[in-house]
Amino acid sequence: MPVSLNTVISAFDTPSSLTPFVVKDIFDVTGRTVMAQNEGGKHEAREKFIEEAGTSLFWICGIPGVIWLANKLYKHKIDPKIHFKRINTEGIQSYYADELIKTAEEGKPHRFSAQDLEGIQLGGKKLGKIKDKLKKAGFKPNETKGFYGKYHKGVTAAAVLINLAILSVAIPQLNLYLSRKIISKEANGKNGGINKTPYDTLLFGNNKPKSMNHFLGKVNSDQNKEQSNGKKPSFGSIKDLFKFKEMIDFASKAEVVQLEPVSGMLLLDWGISGNRVIITPRNTNERVENIVKEGGIIFFFYYAAEVIKNGLAKLANKVFNVPIDLDYKVINNPEFLAKLRAPHNQEELLSFAPIEDPEAEIPKHLSKDKREALIAQRHSANEVSVIKMIDKELAKTSKGTPKEEVFKNFTLRMAQREGLIAVEYDDELGKWIRHSKKYIETEKVIVLNDNLRTFYEKALAKIGKADLAANIERIISKTKRMKIAAIFANMAICCTSVSYIIPKIQYMIREHRTQTKEAPGIKHYQEKAAKNELKV
Repeated sequence: MPVSLNTVISAFDTPSSLTPFVVKDIFDVTGRTVMAQNEGGKHEAREKFIEEAGTSLFWICGIPGVIWLANKLYKHKIDPKIHFKRINTEGIQSYYADELIKTAEEGKPHRFSAQDLEGIQLGGKKLGKIKDKLKKAGFKPNETKGFYGKYHKGVTAAAVLINLAILSVAIPQLNLYLSRKIISKEANGKNGGINKTPYDTLLFGNNKPKSMNHFLGKVNSDQNKEQSNGKKPSFGSIKDLFKFKEMIDFASKAEVVQLEPVSGMLLLDWGISGNRVIITPRNTNERVENIVKEGGIIFFFYYAAEVIKNGLAKLANKVFNVPIDLDYKVINNPEFLAKLRAPHNQEELLSFAPIEDPEAEIPKHLSKDKREALIAQRHSANEVSVIKMIDKELAKTSKGTPKEEVFKNFTLRMAQREGLIAVEYDDELGKWIRHSKKYIETEKVIVLNDNLRTFYEKALAKIGKADLAANIERIISKTKRMKIAAIFANMAICCTSVSYIIPKIQYMIREHRTQTKEAPGIKHYQEKAAKNELKV
């Protein structure tokens, strides 16, 4: 199979890859625009195209673009390659793990024991330079993250808010303005023109909320009755949307957005969806359609893929006895085949750090807080265990060892190939170390180990007493075929859903509620234009 095709398949199967989102977005824009043209006419098609295509650029590139620009402007003060999660964490990967100790006044135990820290690499030339940078920028263990903390939180907040303003205000209002202008010109062309008076939208002008109570639907005006076909819109607990401190923790968002751009896109999508459900609808019928549409988009863009992936993996495992939980990048790696074909001891191949299931055997009598504390403690213990194992392996590796061969352990070797672990050589220490600027998501390494173990044990069970070396290639080839089929089936389900099924449901709801195929918002404008009441 050509390398380029393997690269594409791997991109579709990588959780942090933007490729699936770009493809889904292309199908979404195309499908909705074509269906809008066929069902609702040219005005709806124009609005849908601007609404969907107009947001794509900022949705995909907006947050990374703002962060890139900020990094350029502050390159003399900050090293953007240092993962903020490594700075912000209070776990074992903190640069100051040996200093992260709760004081006696707080009545809490030390976060790490001497035994925990034994074998963990916390010093060296590269780590020392970073610690000096952090201290110069005001970092104080247990007290403040200094300039780095303020920078990452501030840039993330700015990136989100700037793009939300563009996606939730500028583009939607421009779209509505364009519709008002075109529809008004069509209706009033004979009479010499367009009504150039304040905007007729919920956000501006005549429909602008007089107060927050009005916006929350507590004031029932004649105008609201007219726009909702006599029914007062119900917003439920919409007040919760304004509790920004509870809703957005920019410190945690800064960690995640840097490592996984998809998380930033999801944050924007929640904002866009909120705007399309609450602010921009011209009447209740349009609001109902937007609830269906936005709910479908968020589900099939962000959540459905994982649900479908897990379902197909269970199906393949149960029906075909083929485990496809491993990422395609691992299965397709020539070293994966070579390692399994080579003579080896099974226990040695599958050896890994001692890991405890964080949610196993938790006493039922524990309160919610104690349960969560126990789970967090187990996660922390697992992280310590994995990091200690990584550092132990690296400590045994000589300087002349190629970077891609520093790990002998099967799981760690595959994790490095998958990009879950990065390493570098430290001249002062004279040995390989975990990359001084990067954070290792140990949970993903643990999941990879579980999947490798499952695959190998299933392969052994299938081969039985036959020669493993002679038959493992056949097993891997079959797994790759099943994996490819599952990847494209997953994409097909999601793309078909966002481009056809969800829009079709929208039009079915429209016809049921309005007894017409006309777009509620467009019809609202046309009715106002016919009475010469549409303001531009």
